Amino acid sequence: MAIGIGVKIGTANSVAVAASEHSWEGAVSVETSALVDADDFLGRVGDPVPMLDDHGRTIAAAEIYAHAVAALLAQLDLGMNQTDPTRFDDAHLSVVFPDTWTDQAVDEARAALAAHPDAVPAESTTWVPESRATLAAAEHAEGAFGDGTVVVCDLGATGVTVSVLTTGADPVPVGRPVRLDTVSGNEFDRLVLAHTLRVTGADAEVESGLADPQRSGAILDDVNRLRADCRRAKESLSVDTDTVVDVRVGDVRTEARVVRDDIEDLLRAPILESVALVREALAASAAGLDTSGPAAAGMNPAGATAVLLGGGGAAIPLVTEMLSSTLRLPVVGDPDPASASAAGGALMAGAALAAHRSAIAPVASTAAIVSAAPDERPLREIVPAPSTPVTEPAPRLSRRKRGTLITLGAAALALVTATGLSVGTGLVGSVGESTPPPAGAATTTATSSQNPGGGPGTSVAGARPGTSAAPVTGAGTRAPGAGTGTPGRAATNTPTGGAPAPGTSPGRTAPAPAPAPAAPSVPSAPGTPSAPSQPEPEAPDPGTGGGSGGGGVTPGGVLEGPGRVLDGTGQIVCGVTGVIGVDC
Repeated sequence: MAIGIGVKIGTANSVAVAASEHSWEGAVSVETSALVDADDFLGRVGDPVPMLDDHGRTIAAAEIYAHAVAALLAQLDLGMNQTDPTRFDDAHLSVVFPDTWTDQAVDEARAALAAHPDAVPAESTTWVPESRATLAAAEHAEGAFGDGTVVVCDLGATGVTVSVLTTGADPVPVGRPVRLDTVSGNEFDRLVLAHTLRVTGADAEVESGLADPQRSGAILDDVNRLRADCRRAKESLSVDTDTVVDVRVGDVRTEARVVRDDIEDLLRAPILESVALVREALAASAAGLDTSGPAAAGMNPAGATAVLLGGGGAAIPLVTEMLSSTLRLPVVGDPDPASASAAGGALMAGAALAAHRSAIAPVASTAAIVSAAPDERPLREIVPAPSTPVTEPAPRLSRRKRGTLITLGAAALALVTATGLSVGTGLVGSVGESTPPPAGAATTTATSSQNPGGGPGTSVAGARPGTSAAPVTGAGTRAPGAGTGTPGRAATNTPTGGAPAPGTSPGRTAPAPAPAPAAPSVPSAPGTPSAPSQPEPEAPDPGTGGGSGGGGVTPGGVLEGPGRVLDGTGQIVCGVTGVIGVDC
């Protein structure tokens, strides 16, 4: 049975996946430090300066890498005899290497693996960039992409790497990948550890323990153990909403409840940096695509169709959420992003083995990988994120209709304004009958049967009951023999110029009543001549509305003004609407 094997050696973890034409055959994931006695060798591959092992001997980083690949293959259980040298005769190996490696680094690692005694033969080994293997895994899980470009974001233990690839029959990288070491799984673990120490108060215990030489070793062991627990808590929060971390540092023995929302608040700023790195990679690939390269045939990386996620840090839900909302692109993540590149390498190895058997080509295209992959899925285009539709503006009205509407609005506004002004003027100028006359003013009553002479009866406001005003002559002066006092003001409603008073017949002049004095008159002694009466001032014209209280304004005059204003406004509106062709 032909088997394809994909191997990825990472800084923190290493993964190997095996797949046949019909199913997944096996997978293994172990810590890299358990495979070889060396740390941080992955970035030193291709460096001419050798490294030192635990025994103080110099060794090239490429040789350490080859040892790690062989040790990982030995732990992959495929139901074969591990000591059988022919166990890989019917298998093909894909070694997944970092995108940031140079050609010199790949050549040194290939030569070191070919020289290793327990390795797969060189003719059955294919070296695949990590972004290409991640693309193969995504196409197997989601369907093959059409022609276009995708962004591959690998969030690993020591940094985040972003690459841009073209899709189609033969995917190729566009431009150089970009990497950021400050955004990594190790940095996430450090943030979670610091948060746990702070909320439990164990940070003070760590600080005091490290300052004590006798306790520093034990404190460091406790912190390392707590760091591993925080890493597992971070991974569990990718599925759960909260978890509990057992804190045992020095004399501190407690538990810390860690909630996903708290962790996301800690990781939001670093993830935003990774989003900025994706934009930088797109800009760099656009510049490289316009200049040279086989992928320059009409491709535009700025119009990437999807973002593919890989690496252990991609399992954090906030990563997918922020990339999708910020870049407005669909984000495709593998169910197990930590092993996505190794699974893609296994799929590519199976396709390469099938192609080698049929003698078609030594390296298969992505379409062949998908067709030969287990659980084959049909071709599916990834539709970009929907954008907000922009509605077309409503057609503008014609000039004639706009003029009609404006004119009608102005006429209505003028009508409302004129009505309000006229009503307000009438309210201000009107005088009701309930307004009491001022003290000492004379009032005139209509002619009745108690006053047979036809002259109006006159009473004085404010006078004592039973008293009446002195009779007044037709010339408007007090009759002889009346009591003395201050001359009163002539009534404002006294007719002038011979006009008939209300209640009298035409042709007969009614005597104008004279107001009574403001104070009661004092009777004079016998034989004492009365003081000569002073002429009273002329009464104002009733038509002017003069005098205090506006006694000259009649209700008919008040209502006549608004009617005239409304009539004139209506004629103006009818005239305007007639001009624009609208009948009143």
